[in-house]
Amino acid sequence: MEKDTLGHPTQVSVVIVDDELFVRRALRAYLGMSSQITVVGEAKSGQEALELLKTISTDIVLMDLQMPDMDGIACTEKLVALYPEVKVLVITGHITDSYLTSALMAGASGYLVKDAEPGVIINAVLEVSQGGNPLDPQVASLLVERIRSSKPESDNQSIPQVDLTERERVVLNQLCLGKNTKEISLVLFVSEATVKHHLANLMRKFQVRDRVQLAICALKGKYV
Repeated sequence: MEKDTLGHPTQVSVVIVDDELFVRRALRAYLGMSSQITVVGEAKSGQEALELLKTISTDIVLMDLQMPDMDGIACTEKLVALYPEVKVLVITGHITDSYLTSALMAGASGYLVKDAEPGVIINAVLEVSQGGNPLDPQVASLLVERIRSSKPESDNQSIPQVDLTERERVVLNQLCLGKNTKEISLVLFVSEATVKHHLANLMRKFQVRDRVQLAICALKGKYV
């Protein structure tokens, strides 16, 4: 990934994995609207994607879930294990608890639905490239409901008891509503850099590595 002097990505490479040709073409056209994104390859199955990544490098894989030969969840799990530096952003027509949970457990960095606007897809790719975890609002709501309705588990005791500032609580609440960095900054009337600073502090306090884990800890620990 090419970066500027401040460490921000200037060019993000993407591989599109989907068994439908028209979907691959549409996604390639959408991503082509951004000068910061380059599509470096396509695959029509999980197995084909793994073979492709033996020959090219990429920053992000845009992954469908239901495909022949090897589905997106199995491919994500293998891909994350083989290429930990590559991020997977799921884009699918399936908005169900089982697909969402399986994809996140497999190591996906984000989850979008295929009817998302081109700008949303572009922003999600760029967010993942900067360490973010974009979730479609419908998916975020599903995740919140799943966690809140789940029975208490013994591992909940491992969630750290932390002291949060009022601003950190607001940021955490917005995150759990499925808002991304830019959307949170608009709600709070602060810069995106300030939001990222708060999120970094929150991840440090909760001892987690990404925003999805942060949201799960916040919900399970009833911080929001």
